[in-house]
Amino acid sequence: MGRPRKDAFTEATVTRVMKAAEEAFGAHGYRNTRLADIAGEASITRPSLLYHFESKENLYARVVVNAFAELREAALEGVGPGLDAD
Repeated sequence: MGRPRKDAFTEATVTRVMKAAEEAFGAHGYRNTRLADIAGEASITRPSLLYHFESKENLYARVVVNAFAELREAALEGVGPGLDAD
């Protein structure tokens, strides 16, 4: 199997990995999620995933941080316009 064409994916690799990881961790939890499954869902190899994220722990931490950032944004939007958390 050769490398995919440069234009084969419209989303960046990290974005695809993050989406796949969020789905996998959400569905199966940390312990039961395998990096190989996340990589397959993102259409990359496990070594490629580890190039972008050093370990399963780092990937999970990034997913959690992103989830809380999204939650924060949603909460701020729900509070109303003109309010700023800074």
